[in-house]
Amino acid sequence: MADEIQGYLVLDDGEDEEAEGDVPFDEGRYDKSIEEAVRHGLKTPIINGIDIGAKFNKQTLGNRVRKAVEKLFQDDPKYSASIPRDAPGRNEKSFGPYFRVTDFGVFSNRIAPEGLVTLFAGGWRRVCKTRIEPRAWSYLLGDERKAWRYEFLVTDRDKHHRPLGIPAAKLGSDGSAAREMMSAGCHVVMSKEAKRELAKFLRYRPRHIIVRVSRTGWVQDDHGKDEHGPWLFIRPDQTLMPANKSLKSNVSYVFEGAAGASYGLDVAGAAREWAIEIAHPLQGNSNVSLALATFLAAPLLRWAGEQAGGWHSHGASSIGKTLCAAVGQSIYGHPCIGDGEDHTFGRTWDSASSSGIESLAMLRSDVGMGLDEIGVGNPSSVKSAVYQLAGGARKLRATSTGKLQDQHGFRVLLFSTGEKSLGAFLGNTVDEAGRRKRLVDVPAEVVPGTSFETIASDRIGEAAERFYSATQRLHGAVGLEWQQYLVDLGPTKIRRELDAARSAWLALPEVEAMRRKAHPQVRSVVNRFALMAGALRMAIAACLLPWTIKNADAAILACALRWAEQRGDLDVSGEVLRTVDRIREAIRKHEGLIRLHIDAGGALVPELDGDPEIGFIKPDRILIWPEAWASLCGECKPSKVVEYLLEKDLLIPGETPGKPKKERIGTGASERFYVLRSGFLRGNGEHDSTTRREAEQ
Repeated sequence: MADEIQGYLVLDDGEDEEAEGDVPFDEGRYDKSIEEAVRHGLKTPIINGIDIGAKFNKQTLGNRVRKAVEKLFQDDPKYSASIPRDAPGRNEKSFGPYFRVTDFGVFSNRIAPEGLVTLFAGGWRRVCKTRIEPRAWSYLLGDERKAWRYEFLVTDRDKHHRPLGIPAAKLGSDGSAAREMMSAGCHVVMSKEAKRELAKFLRYRPRHIIVRVSRTGWVQDDHGKDEHGPWLFIRPDQTLMPANKSLKSNVSYVFEGAAGASYGLDVAGAAREWAIEIAHPLQGNSNVSLALATFLAAPLLRWAGEQAGGWHSHGASSIGKTLCAAVGQSIYGHPCIGDGEDHTFGRTWDSASSSGIESLAMLRSDVGMGLDEIGVGNPSSVKSAVYQLAGGARKLRATSTGKLQDQHGFRVLLFSTGEKSLGAFLGNTVDEAGRRKRLVDVPAEVVPGTSFETIASDRIGEAAERFYSATQRLHGAVGLEWQQYLVDLGPTKIRRELDAARSAWLALPEVEAMRRKAHPQVRSVVNRFALMAGALRMAIAACLLPWTIKNADAAILACALRWAEQRGDLDVSGEVLRTVDRIREAIRKHEGLIRLHIDAGGALVPELDGDPEIGFIKPDRILIWPEAWASLCGECKPSKVVEYLLEKDLLIPGETPGKPKKERIGTGASERFYVLRSGFLRGNGEHDSTTRREAEQ
C-alpha cells in the first residue's frame, strides 16, 4: 500500500487540480476502507461496553479509526520500515524545514491531511509538479540597489534546465506567485493550500546573492561595505576576477545587458597568433599604433584622470584608413570593414543617431568604439554624438529620494575615420573648439597615397587582403588577456605604471617643446596622446604587443606632430586668432542676429520681433549679448579675445575697459553688449571718422 500511495501522490493523473477545489486530493482506496469500517462499527451499537453510536458521530469515529490505523502501522516493524522520511522522488533538496524539491516537483509538509497518505508520503504534499530550485536573490547594480528579484532554476519535463527570474514584488500570497510560475510554463497545483504554500516557498531567500550589471566594464566588489574590495571587469560572456583575491563565497556578478544586443566581444584564435600575424608585421606604422592604442587605453580611462573622447583619422579614399581601424578593432572582436553589420565590433557613422550612439556606447563601455566613414553620418547627429561620447553620461534621472543619480553611464574612447576632417564635415560653427578637443582630427596620410609608413600606396590592396583575412580569423583574444592583466594589476598598480609610462613619453624633447608654450586646450590633447603612448608601453610590458618601446613612442609622436601641423599655432595667440575668425564667420552668416533699421520716428528698431540668440546688427556696428560672446569664444578665454580686439581697435570699449558697453535698442532702456566695429567683418580695423565719433559718443 505504501508504494501505491506514493505513486498516487506523484502521478499526473493523481492530482486533478481543476476538480480538487479546496480539497487537497481524494485519499482513494484508503478513505473507502475507513468509511466501510465506520459503517460496520455503527451497525454494532456496543463494542467493549461502549455505545459507539451514542458516543461518536460518523466524522469523529472516522478520525479515531484513521489515527488508530496509523499507530498500528508505525508500531509494527513489518510496516514501519516502509514509512519514508523524505519527499517522494529522487535528487531531493531541502529548503528550510517545510519544503523539499525532488524530480517530482515541490513539496510542503504543512498541508497534508492526517492519515495513511500523510504517513506513507513522509508527511509531504506536492504544491507544484515542476522542479523549481531557489538559487539566489539579486539586484541591479547602481547608485541604489534596486530591481530586486528572486532567481530560480527550473527543470522542464524534458529535463532541460533554464533560469527564471521573478521580481520580488510579484511573489505575494495573493495568487500572483502561482500566475507567474504558470506563465513561465510551470505546472502548479491549483488548490488554495497548495498555492499558499507555493507562494511561501518562492519567497525562500537563499544565501547566495547575484549582482546584476547592466553594462560592460569595471565594477568594484563592495559587499560588506569594504571600500578596498577588488575591482572586477564585466564582459557579456564572463566576469573577470583578480587571480590573487577571492570574492565572498555567496556573491557573484553577472552581466545583464540589452536583450539581443551585439556587444562585439568575440574571441577567435589566440593572442600569440594575433601578435605574430598582425601586430608584428605592422610595427612602426603610426596610424595602426594610434588605433591599437585607442582600444588598449579604453579600459585604462577609468584610472587615467582623462576625459573621454577620441580621434578622427581623416584623409583621401583608398589610403588604408579603414584597414588601420580594423586592426585596432581586432583587439576585442570581429572588425568592421565598411559594411556596419551588427555582429562586428566596429560600426559605421550612420548608426550615430542621438539614441543609437548612446545605446552603442553602453555596449562598448571601457572597451572603446570604432566608427567608420563619417561621410555617411548626419552632421547634426555627429555633432551631438561627439558631446555625448565625451560626456559619457545618459540623461539625468532621479533616485527614489528625489536626488539626481550619479550616472554610471559609459566610458568610451572613440576611433573614427572618414575622408573629411571633423571640422570640414561639420563646417565652422560656434562650438568648433569644444568638438576639436573632444574628437581630435589627425591626418591619416603619412606620405602621398598611404596611411602606412611601411606599406607603399601601390601595395595597399595586397596588404588589405592579407590583414583583413587575418583579422577575420584572429580577433578578441588579446583584448580578453589585456582585461585580465589589468584586473590582476588592480587600480593602484595600474595608476602607477600608467603614470610612469605617460611621463616617459611626455619627457621626449619633441613633446616637451610642443607643450612648453601651448594653450591649455592644446595641452589637454597632448596629454591624451600621452595616454595612448602609455597604453602601448603597458601592453608591451604585458607581453601582448610584440613591439619595442622606442617604435611605439615614435609612432604616437608622429600622429601628434601631424595633428599639430594641421592645427597650426599651438600657443595662446594662435588660439585667439582662430577664435576671432570663428566669431567673424558666425556673424557673416547672420545666424542668431537681427538687423536694426531707422523707423519713421528716427529710432533704431528691429526688423523682426523677438530676441535674437546672438545680438543685433546696426548700420555701423555689431552688438553681441555677453552670454553669446562667451559661447562664441568657446574654449578660449573671452577676456583674451576682448584684449586682442581692443588692441586692434575692432571692439568699442565700454564704460569700464574690457567690459560690455551700454547700447540702446529702439525706444527702450539701454542694455549691455560687446560692440564690434563694422570693420571687424572685413578682417581689419579700418573705419571712417564718422563711425569713430559715433562710437565715442
